[in-house]
Amino acid sequence: MSDATFQDTKESIVRKPTPEERAKFFGAFHAESGSAGSAPAGQSAAAEDEVPTLVSRQMLIGELLALYPDSAYALMQCGMGCISCGAAQLESIEEASMVHGLDPDEIVDFLNYKLGLIPLDAD
Repeated sequence: MSDATFQDTKESIVRKPTPEERAKFFGAFHAESGSAGSAPAGQSAAAEDEVPTLVSRQMLIGELLALYPDSAYALMQCGMGCISCGAAQLESIEEASMVHGLDPDEIVDFLNYKLGLIPLDAD
């Protein structure tokens, strides 16, 4: 494989989403919820007697993945390939969001919603 081909492939894998792509993604995320007060279909946070641990800005990526293995897919949907980066395991969601140029609060809200931990507010 030539250096130019490798570079093109590498850039297509690791490129950051444009502001327009982020707006489109998070706009679709907000539109997807439709109604307030309900978690996504087929997702439950935990047993009724357990209080689930909400995702926070300070939570480490490694801790998030250990608590909620399904969060790997949600992170990838946001454009954060943190599941494959060893260094990110010791990085907080806030730090990882900033590295990727993303709003940590939007990422936390998205993760909590996708994991069925909170309903999406109807603002």
